[in-house]
Amino acid sequence: MNLTNECKICLYNQIKRFLDGKNKEILDKVKNKIEKLDTNLPPPQAAIEIYEILSKNLKCDDPYKQIKQDSINLAKIISKTLRANTLSQALKASVIGNAIDYGSQNSEDIQYALQKTMNEEFTINDIDKFQNALLRAKTIFFIADNAGENYFDEILLRFIKQHYDITITYAVRGKPIINDLTIDDIKEHKSLFEICNVIDSGVPS
Repeated sequence: MNLTNECKICLYNQIKRFLDGKNKEILDKVKNKIEKLDTNLPPPQAAIEIYEILSKNLKCDDPYKQIKQDSINLAKIISKTLRANTLSQALKASVIGNAIDYGSQNSEDIQYALQKTMNEEFTINDIDKFQNALLRAKTIFFIADNAGENYFDEILLRFIKQHYDITITYAVRGKPIINDLTIDDIKEHKSLFEICNVIDSGVPS
């Protein structure tokens, strides 16, 4: 996937939202860089270049650290209200993790997403194929994403671990980038380390 105009707008809005009307000089640098980005770049590579501008100008390796911690704290609380007795429910719990984002720290928003997701069926549902794959598989490589999703991912991964003979590797980002998970972010999530081999990708994308 190459960089589209929609990707550029998304990158710009992410930084604009983070700066919240402050540091117009940094936002101008970001805008200028985005306008010059090679459209042949994949979006994750473009995000690295933009994030480096933010990090360098703020003189901070992990500008989103507190935002990530807030998301993780919220996810830890809300995930405890979920029970997954079937693979379908466990998958839905993991899906709910996508609602945990630094743009939505409102517990009511997350609770709404939780109830809506758990009460609906997947529009495209290949759960039978997934179950058959789990019966044959020896390993799973699970790629983490945003901070907070780890607690919802654990619900799915724990269900798989309890019902299938599978080794699970959980990969997080190798370096901080926006609100994505790093090893440092999940070091207090001890139970995840008990069921998975947690590694970092070595890169921030």
